[in-house]
Amino acid sequence: MKIVAVLGDFYHKESLLKNALSDAVREIEGIELVYASRLELVDKLREKPDLVIVASENRLDPERDPE
Repeated sequence: MKIVAVLGDFYHKESLLKNALSDAVREIEGIELVYASRLELVDKLREKPDLVIVASENRLDPERDPE
């Protein structure tokens, strides 16, 4: 099973989310975990992954730009 994950944003540290997801799937056989940036997501979707996890907001600094 191929999983593509886009993780992290202004409020949620990417490295912590990656560590948590990696730990969660570590002992599950047959998992291919691929991390991608928001900009890479469209290309990764063309590879037709079995599961996509998006845990990333599309704003760089929401406190300065609330919309």
